[in-house]
Amino acid sequence: MRNTTPKQKAFIDNYCTKNTETFGNATKSYEKAYKTDKMTPRGVAQSACNLLKNPKIIQAIDKYTAKIEQKMEIKREYILTGLQDQYTKADTAKDRTNALRALQLMGQSIAMFTDNLNTNITDQQQELDEQQQAMARRIAKVSLSAG
Repeated sequence: MRNTTPKQKAFIDNYCTKNTETFGNATKSYEKAYKTDKMTPRGVAQSACNLLKNPKIIQAIDKYTAKIEQKMEIKREYILTGLQDQYTKADTAKDRTNALRALQLMGQSIAMFTDNLNTNITDQQQELDEQQQAMARRIAKVSLSAG
């Protein structure tokens, strides 16, 4: 993170550190990194937004997240290799239960078994709109006959 000030670096660290209250929150990250006690909340938010538009900050955040993604990929590969080894051992030993479990975990890791729910919101919304219009017509009819 060359070419960034210590405060900018602190902002980036706060913004990119997972499992913290500041993760992905520019305003909170800015409040932690900079002295904001004399700033309005709107001023803090605007300064944080401006900081996120700074090319040096964008580049530093991209670099930071790329490192994290690389570490995650290494962990993912390690786990998959371990599962492949477990499958091979279980299959060789004719241990079908553990072989199947290893295959299941490998499949889950690539989202092979996710359920897909296909809902058509447009059709549901149209049906609700039609029901609402029918109800409005009934209310208008009752109002006219009562008046």
